[in-house]
Amino acid sequence: MIRKINDFPSFGMEDSITLIMNTRFMDIGRFMDYTANKFRYKDKYRLDYSGIRDLFVKAIRATGRKNITVIFPDVPLDNEVQWHFLQEIFDEVSDELKKSGIAFSVELIEDD
Repeated sequence: MIRKINDFPSFGMEDSITLIMNTRFMDIGRFMDYTANKFRYKDKYRLDYSGIRDLFVKAIRATGRKNITVIFPDVPLDNEVQWHFLQEIFDEVSDELKKSGIAFSVELIEDD
């Protein structure tokens, strides 16, 4: 679920990670490479729906944290179709991680 920053959840620091994605990307490939690096994820991943979903799920589980928040100050992809594709993946990742007791949220700072 994409929420506005005023809905931003707060958690105890010891069990949480907040990633601020402050870089603008042209395409989903560059975005995923950057994301894998942010999570220090070294395994190979496929640049398709299931590969991207698996990267997020495995990388987040590997952190050992129970609350993960990713903040975007702006929509990160120039291609609107890719952004909607990524939003669908975030929803699936959130649902999958919830089964393991991990809260994953994506926050988008929007101008009102």
